[in-house]
Amino acid sequence: MGRTWLSIAAVVLAAACAGSGHPAPPGGLAYRVPSPPTAKYDVTDSVVVENRPFLQRRQTTRTTATTLGLTFETVPGGVCVTGTAEHFEVSLKGGVVVSAGALPGLADLTGNLNLVINPRGEVEVTSLPELPGEDAALSPFASIAHELFPRLPDRAVDPGDTWVDTVIWSSASMRTETTFTRAYTYTLVGDTVVDGRPLLHIAVAGEAAFETEGQVGPSALSSSSEGQATGLILWDPRRGLLVYAQYEQALEGTSTRAGMPPSSTRHAIFRRVWLVE
Repeated sequence: MGRTWLSIAAVVLAAACAGSGHPAPPGGLAYRVPSPPTAKYDVTDSVVVENRPFLQRRQTTRTTATTLGLTFETVPGGVCVTGTAEHFEVSLKGGVVVSAGALPGLADLTGNLNLVINPRGEVEVTSLPELPGEDAALSPFASIAHELFPRLPDRAVDPGDTWVDTVIWSSASMRTETTFTRAYTYTLVGDTVVDGRPLLHIAVAGEAAFETEGQVGPSALSSSSEGQATGLILWDPRRGLLVYAQYEQALEGTSTRAGMPPSSTRHAIFRRVWLVE
């Protein structure tokens, strides 16, 4: 795995120098049951939030590390995916601690990830792993369900071709609900090889936004942010799976609590996903 990771890192650094490549193989950009019909992904997230209430500066960094084992099965209209969390941990630094007491871990999760994807990657989520109480705000699983399977084109594409898609989903905790919007343009850059495996390099650029409504203590909370997003995907056309992806978002907005002036906010979000089995 160490050598594979170094090879992927080299591809990331060299992405800007990628050649014209070759057309994607027929049927390569589509979801289907892979062979073998299982996969395991590591997902790491880093979210840095900066608030500026009353001309002060407060910064909180939240990181999560998740290992998710998946099984795939053909169903009418697409592929059924069942995911079980095999590792989960959260860390918080700075700012106001979201969770009282110990931070949640794998033992606090209940339930599995269950969803159905069609060949293009349109996701219908039926269940997610859940954290109890206020800790639900720390769960990354709603976004993982929608970003682990990037949208694919509904036509054959050549290097340089693009396709556009917008995804909207919501995530709720005890006192808040957040709606996320991702409007991405995908560009097929070309093909590459990592450890002898032919992969497709797909660049990602677009806009991201979220809106939150809820309560903080006795006060109503309203928050919204938007900004630019960039990323890249390495796709295995033989297995029909994402092998590696990274996404970066730089968002700015405002947060308002009842009886208080608006506070400016900044979010720096980084996600890395890689296939380990």
